[in-house]
Amino acid sequence: MRALVLVFLLPGFIFADHLPANLVALGKPETLLCDIDVNHTTLSDLMKRFSTPLSYKTHPETEEAAEVIWDQEGVRIHATINTDNIAYAVEVGGKPSPIAKTGRGLALGQSSADIKRIYGPRFRQRGNDVTLQWNDGTELRVRLTSGRISSLELIANVE
Repeated sequence: MRALVLVFLLPGFIFADHLPANLVALGKPETLLCDIDVNHTTLSDLMKRFSTPLSYKTHPETEEAAEVIWDQEGVRIHATINTDNIAYAVEVGGKPSPIAKTGRGLALGQSSADIKRIYGPRFRQRGNDVTLQWNDGTELRVRLTSGRISSLELIANVE
């Protein structure tokens, strides 16, 4: 019986999407991207701030109630709204702009060295993709192009 349980548990352990403990970012989790708080900002807050979206798609059959896209100041902002009406995931890409940054100041156009300077050395880099993850499950994903940040995605813990 023990071997059978181990067989069922092992695949989940191998394919878990959590970073190893030695790579989990220290300190308070990042919560802001483009001044959107992934724990509290509602769709109505976003509509007031950014006005009419470029695209608005609803997904009533999933946990993502809607996906909304805006073009602001030369950047594209993509927010995923959950069934509680919170923008729990935000992605930004485009040209460097004052709006396109995290709460701690990591911004489009900065170098890969700025990730370590702002958040410390605990993250995973695979090619041009960098993942930071905090103990609560919040993730910041960074895409690099020619050593510069070309997109940022912040996702609140959804477990």
